Amino acid sequence: MDYISGKSRFTYHIMSLTDGIDIVPLVMGLFGVAEVLANIEETTKQEIFKTKIRNLFPNLQDWKDSLGLFYEGLSWFFYGVIPGSGVTLPSFISYTLEKRISKKEFGTGVIEGVAGPETANNAAATGAFVPLLTLGIPGTPTTALLMGALMIHGVQPGPLLMRDAPDIFWE
Repeated sequence: MDYISGKSRFTYHIMSLTDGIDIVPLVMGLFGVAEVLANIEETTKQEIFKTKIRNLFPNLQDWKDSLGLFYEGLSWFFYGVIPGSGVTLPSFISYTLEKRISKKEFGTGVIEGVAGPETANNAAATGAFVPLLTLGIPGTPTTALLMGALMIHGVQPGPLLMRDAPDIFWE
C-alpha cells in the first residue's frame, strides 16, 4: 500500500498481494531460482543403468536376520503411544542401535539397516494413533491432522468414539 494515497501498488489486482510477500516464500523462491540457474550452467552426461531385477523378495537368511526386529518394533510401538514423542526419532535411534550391535558392514544394503528403521517408524506411527482414538489427544502432527479431519466431519475422537461413531471406528 502506498503510505500517502492508500492505494495498492504492484499488486496487479491480486488481493492476496495487498499484504505483501512473506519472507519464507520469498527466500525459498530466491534460493530456488539460484539453484535452477546453477543447474542450467552445468552439463551432465546421463547414463542408463541396465540390470536384471532379482532378489526382490527377502530370502530365508534375511528373514532370520530380521527376526529380532519384531521385539524391537514392540518397544517402538509403546514409544509411539506417548503423546508428543514423534515418529522420526525412533528411525534414527533404531539405525544407530542396529549399526552398533550388528557385525556386518552397514551402507551396503544390510537387511538390519533397512528393516530396523522402517520397523521402528511404522511401529511408532501406529502407536501414535492410540492416544488419538482413546483419549482424543494427537500424539504427532499427522494424527493432529487426522483429528482435524475427523472433527470437520463431526466426529469427536476420544473415549466415546466407539459409542458415538461405530461405523467410522470399525471400518
